[in-house]
Amino acid sequence: MQNSNSWWPERLLPTFQTPQHLDAYDLRGASHDVQLSVATLTGLINRSQPQVYLFTRVDDQFWLEEVLTSVPHTLSPLKGEAIFEELLTKYRDKVQGVIIYDPNLKDSINIATMLAGQRDGVIISPAQAGYMVPFAMLLPVLVR
Repeated sequence: MQNSNSWWPERLLPTFQTPQHLDAYDLRGASHDVQLSVATLTGLINRSQPQVYLFTRVDDQFWLEEVLTSVPHTLSPLKGEAIFEELLTKYRDKVQGVIIYDPNLKDSINIATMLAGQRDGVIISPAQAGYMVPFAMLLPVLVR
């Protein structure tokens, strides 16, 4: 039997445990900042076993309803920033802190994403850091 999250030399992509249930969130229409933050947070949440599914394109709902029919799921009514706040609250134990990228330097998003994966962090913009006061007290800044 293979380990969950294994990446064998002959595989292009790792394998993951089969999801037992997915919480689905519709990120379409959310700001770019929120989409980036939720995507990096979802990466941390789904590391050991997929638990969160995101709609970011029109086809994503098709894949969930037609291809993943055997996986029970719940579609959240939340939108935008509320999705980020719910996921941060629910999965706080998976996050070590935040990494603030510079929106004026597009490459800083790539670097922040890499660091987030290495340090169990979530990327946020400076604007988000300004209004995330309740979470900022709980989440240290790992890199600015």
